[in-house]
Amino acid sequence: MTPMEQEEWVPVQIAARELGITPLNILMHLKHQRLEGRETLDGWRVSVRRLERFRHRQDGGDARHICRGHACTGCGAHGTGPRRVERRILIAPGDLRFKYKRHRVAAAPRFTGPPDARPFDRTDLHEVQPMLEAVMTELQTDDGRVLLRLEEILNGDLPQSINTREEVYAVLVNCMRDILQG
Repeated sequence: MTPMEQEEWVPVQIAARELGITPLNILMHLKHQRLEGRETLDGWRVSVRRLERFRHRQDGGDARHICRGHACTGCGAHGTGPRRVERRILIAPGDLRFKYKRHRVAAAPRFTGPPDARPFDRTDLHEVQPMLEAVMTELQTDDGRVLLRLEEILNGDLPQSINTREEVYAVLVNCMRDILQG
């Protein structure tokens, strides 16, 4: 038996729960070789030994945060990654599958929930990120699969005629509730 076969491996979901981040964030750390993983027939698995080393490294800094830019000030994930803060779900840009522009025009307040009749720009990270955070907080889930499905709805299924923040929010929440209950 090789050392690799003797080593203990855990599913991405368990590794994410241990670190308090999303499974998508774990996959990004695997991609950037900050964690060691291997793909099996039932999905990616993470080395328990490397996970423990990673956890010890993060105690002294922001090892969980995948953003490499020192100028980043808007993602809200430095040192914490996506997590529950008083039941509020936070999402880092690295957790998102789709790429969005970063063009903040004027200092429009971030979306925090309805009522909000301002127009919604589904191509702008500064609009999409707080919208998805609000929806996931309402649904009380930090499951990366839910986040991915919300992005797919937002970018492919949501009609262009739904264009205010409160309309987008209502459609995303109701669609995901139906999917999760179905």
